[in-house]
Amino acid sequence: MPKLFVSGCSYSSYTGVDYPWGECLAPMLEYDYHHIAMGAGNNDRTWRILSRMIMESEITPDDLVIIQYTDLYRREFAASAETYVPLVRDPKFDSRPGKPVPWIHKQQTPSGEVYTTNFKAHSHTWIGDPHSELHYIYEQTALDPIWHIEHFISQHGMFKVFCDSHDIRLIILNSSYDGITHLKQPGQDIEQFYLSSDTHMVCAHDILWPEKSRSARHPYDLGHESSDGITWDKSHLSQVGHIVLAEGIFEFIKQKNI
Repeated sequence: MPKLFVSGCSYSSYTGVDYPWGECLAPMLEYDYHHIAMGAGNNDRTWRILSRMIMESEITPDDLVIIQYTDLYRREFAASAETYVPLVRDPKFDSRPGKPVPWIHKQQTPSGEVYTTNFKAHSHTWIGDPHSELHYIYEQTALDPIWHIEHFISQHGMFKVFCDSHDIRLIILNSSYDGITHLKQPGQDIEQFYLSSDTHMVCAHDILWPEKSRSARHPYDLGHESSDGITWDKSHLSQVGHIVLAEGIFEFIKQKNI
């Protein structure tokens, strides 16, 4: 059976839901689902993991890869076994939907066991020692928008060529986390940043809000219970939002014959 691989950040992961859009989409396609997205994820991690899987023939031309690119400033740093603490969810104390994300990540690779941390804005406040100092220094000294745009364009270009050379079907999901949307110059189309006209790109906002407007309390937004009632999170999707997004991507795939 063909496989669906989805990579991205919390927008595409189990943040407050039991079934992210990729897991909803796979049965529509009659594909096996492989979840690579994670909270605080970054584009470097996406390129690294997917490239290795293509090299090892875990991803083949029969499969489909969908990338939800995220904030250009995010980075993946090496960690160590000594700082790794597995995060285990205890259902007796936490019955909310979704899955927790450990701050130190462990992954088995062909090169050996790998430990990493994910940098994002203010991650030094929760990542813990000794990694917090690295995250803080990076945030204070190395966030240059021009460099990050250049890095993104070159890395995406290489990954796209790599996919093309292996006949891998690739779709880019544009979301509210896509840093290119916010950093592009006035008058430039977002497609210019993806280098080739044959790139399949679908916009989550166009699927969810085709009328181009949205309320501050839309049912597609994730709602959190709080002491004051419901807090609405416009950066993440509710379970209904994930399902609607999956249905829209499915229609896009059919229309484009991908």
